[in-house]
Amino acid sequence: MRYWKKMLQIGAIVSIVAATWGVWELHPSRHFGYKTYPVLAMPNEADEHSPTSGKLADASASASASPQQNAAEPSLANTASNESPGALSEEIVSPAEKDEKAFNVLLLGVDTDSEEAARTDVIVLVHVMPTLKKLSAVSVPRDTRVNLKGIGETKINHAHALGHAKGGSQGGTDAAIQAVSDMLGVPIHYYAKMNFKGFTEFIDMIGGVDLYFEKDMHITGTDITMKAGEQHLNGSTALTLVRERYSLANGDFGRQAEQLRLMKAVLHELVQPERLVELPGLIGKVKKDVVDTNFSDADLISLAWLFKGVSFDDVNYMQIPGKSAMMEDPLMRMQLWYWIPDKEQVKKIVKQYLSS
Repeated sequence: MRYWKKMLQIGAIVSIVAATWGVWELHPSRHFGYKTYPVLAMPNEADEHSPTSGKLADASASASASPQQNAAEPSLANTASNESPGALSEEIVSPAEKDEKAFNVLLLGVDTDSEEAARTDVIVLVHVMPTLKKLSAVSVPRDTRVNLKGIGETKINHAHALGHAKGGSQGGTDAAIQAVSDMLGVPIHYYAKMNFKGFTEFIDMIGGVDLYFEKDMHITGTDITMKAGEQHLNGSTALTLVRERYSLANGDFGRQAEQLRLMKAVLHELVQPERLVELPGLIGKVKKDVVDTNFSDADLISLAWLFKGVSFDDVNYMQIPGKSAMMEDPLMRMQLWYWIPDKEQVKKIVKQYLSS
């Protein structure tokens, strides 16, 4: 009897020590304070005169034109449009608050229910400042014209499809990460990627999200109308929202803003104090079945702990400024609508919000 009593006491002590060690090890100040982040991509100089590969063009045929505008519109090589909401005034050039332990996370949403020849429909770079408990986010339009090595000037969302054709799912991820790193001129440390099916399942896993609508919003081509006021969205409804752009005043830029609103709603749901005890189990299931990421379980738990109870209303959010234009695409061998980034304005955004 004394033996078992002693063993129970030892077991209790071991459990307490293990729990204390876990809390100490995962505490954000230690986890991110002493962690060396992986570097998935560093920006390279663009290969401005690289020829188009016919084999690659054929392989990416399923990554066909997906213009923001109707292709029947007049073909103008340099058609100026209104600047995106991301444009910075000339005065805003000084760096914002900096965090030497900051890291960059690339969020990717691919436009199929499977991985085959998928393009990136959602591209968001998040700059995480763990010491300051702050986030900055920059949306990259999927039609942004960039220089892909070996291809030339084409849409940034083609990078994933090309990489996938050569190296499978990871090849697509790596190519998309490098394309964004090159375009913005920043290193990328982490990524998280979902397809449509995974996104729907993830929203349902967390019980849906609440989102407020200032006015009724009809989803084009469906009988779905988001009524004014607070609405609870399940996975399929949330997916229709993040894909909608035709009913929004700013088209694809309006869609990017809705994607950010939903992202903040998801983060708000995940970092509620009562959610923290559920996170280990949720993370295990999500990483197995839904999300492709290089975050470790410990990284995600520590991040949730870091931002628990934090309001995400003051996230610094920017969109890529520039103009629309119809130009020849070397990959698709046809005229496509592009978003041409204003490189000087992009540099200001990087200096202001994405530099550590």
